[in-house]
Amino acid sequence: MGRFVLGSSVCAAALVAGLAPASALTPEEAWTAIQTLNKISGYETSGTATRVGDTLTISDLTYSQTQEEFELSLDLADVTLTDLGGGVVGVGYPETSEMVVNLVIEDEEVSIPVQLSMSGLNAEMAGEPESVEYVYALDTMAMTFSDFERFADEGEPVKGVVSLSMDGFSGTSTIGTTDIIDFSSAVKWAEAAMVMNIEGIEEPGNLVMSLGVGAGAYEGDTRMPADLDTSDPTAMFAPGVSGSATMTYEDLVVAFNGSGFEGDGPNAVGSYSLDAGRLVADVADGVVSMESTGTNLAMSMQSPDIPLPSISAFIAESGMAFTFPMLMSEDPQDYKLAFAYRGLTVEDSIWDLFDPQGILPRDPATISLDLSGKMEWLIDILSGAEPEAGEIPALIYDVAINDLTIDLAGASVEGAGAFELNHDDYLSFDGIPAPIGDASFVITGANGLLDNLVEMGLMPEEQVLGVRMMMGIFATPGEGEDVLTSTIETTAEGQVFANGQRLK
Repeated sequence: MGRFVLGSSVCAAALVAGLAPASALTPEEAWTAIQTLNKISGYETSGTATRVGDTLTISDLTYSQTQEEFELSLDLADVTLTDLGGGVVGVGYPETSEMVVNLVIEDEEVSIPVQLSMSGLNAEMAGEPESVEYVYALDTMAMTFSDFERFADEGEPVKGVVSLSMDGFSGTSTIGTTDIIDFSSAVKWAEAAMVMNIEGIEEPGNLVMSLGVGAGAYEGDTRMPADLDTSDPTAMFAPGVSGSATMTYEDLVVAFNGSGFEGDGPNAVGSYSLDAGRLVADVADGVVSMESTGTNLAMSMQSPDIPLPSISAFIAESGMAFTFPMLMSEDPQDYKLAFAYRGLTVEDSIWDLFDPQGILPRDPATISLDLSGKMEWLIDILSGAEPEAGEIPALIYDVAINDLTIDLAGASVEGAGAFELNHDDYLSFDGIPAPIGDASFVITGANGLLDNLVEMGLMPEEQVLGVRMMMGIFATPGEGEDVLTSTIETTAEGQVFANGQRLK
């Protein structure tokens, strides 16, 4: 019998263990803390608690969650909570057990048996009823979802098996329960893996997908009112609710191989890998922010639908970030949208499709964009509301171009600027709010790129001449060889200037 705490995850629930404070936590209070922990993730917890001596056994244990799109319930094995003395409660769970995942999706009922095994498991809970600490560790955990059947999007029935595993998992969690619930967690793992095998029932077909990740860590905290209705998506962004999370990982590898679902033979084979990644998320005052970064991202794919033996790409540094309000408000709120791909390369066979002579430079490319400003939702997006015909869902009040960089095929563009959007004027620019502001750009290698396009036969000389004339209107020579600069300005009167010359 290992020691285990069921927590807020569908797959594994929370494993717990702890340092024993002076105050005496009882098994009954530990059971209440488990229920509170699950509530943070939106699960209702039910079970029959029976006390015999120092041990409280929770039988008929079920986690359930109801959303508009689906219903979910988990039937779990018995859990024991044992008073070890000194305010420490040990949590016991069988080393091998079975549970059932019950789903109702679009009136279709699906029951999936799950086999769970754990080794080297040790977990305890300690503290006071209002503040419980968990410290937990296990050597290995394996979980298998088997014998499930479900209709694919095209209506063809499929069956499958999904296996999950994790090694070297440990961490510490704390939960404070008064009028405000405070939950924090810090965990780490040595490696984790998933394997999915899907087969057609009536028609031949097979899809195998695997995911592996090396060492990783997670830290997060959540703060919310104790009476919050976690089944209401709008309530999760209400005042008084906040949360943050940071996850780092190494050696992520994803591979898939599908065959037979569309005709005979293989359909697609592909892989995705990342040397290291980081994900940061934050929720506060109804605003959601997320940022992800990765290093040495490699992708490849083979498919009969692709007119090449294979396609592959590599990105030395990749990143994405966004900030968006989730609720309607009386005042405009901040937004942000950014992405960056640096050191982007593709295999020569892709270049050869349009440049078989290798005229264009094939140096690693950079593409990045960073926008921010103020916005306001006009509809309740969390309720699924949609704008009426002819209406817009949101107002964007201004746009700041913090960074625009494109460095590709021997030419580059760098720019920055800021514009206010006048929603009282939709006539000056054909149905969009009139921008007021300016942006400046530096263009390098444009003439060299045009020369290369002519040499490749992709553009005739007379067409390039017209492009050069337009460049002369919008840009002026800068410092250095083949460098152009341009400043575009728009005014409140609907006028447009390029380098001080009025164009509109």
